[in-house]
Amino acid sequence: TVARFDSAAALLRAAALTQYVAAFEREELDPQTLLDVLTTKGRATLDAALKEATGAPMGHRMKIVRVLRYGLPTGNDAAEPTANPMN
Repeated sequence: TVARFDSAAALLRAAALTQYVAAFEREELDPQTLLDVLTTKGRATLDAALKEATGAPMGHRMKIVRVLRYGLPTGNDAAEPTANPMN
């Protein structure tokens, strides 16, 4: 199951990374485009784009991908599904 978000701000709130809202808005990044890149180009391409656009450290980029992909909370008690991993 892929999570759906109506805005970059909603995605970043779910990831508890609202400090990147301005960068997402500046770079005109929206959840659907990020999801399209993830599904068509792979996680490495999305990770590189997030790094270039936001300068976020790897852990933050991983949280964004996780929330985009699964819509899971980012707390330690949230288990990431392992079925059908992409790249």
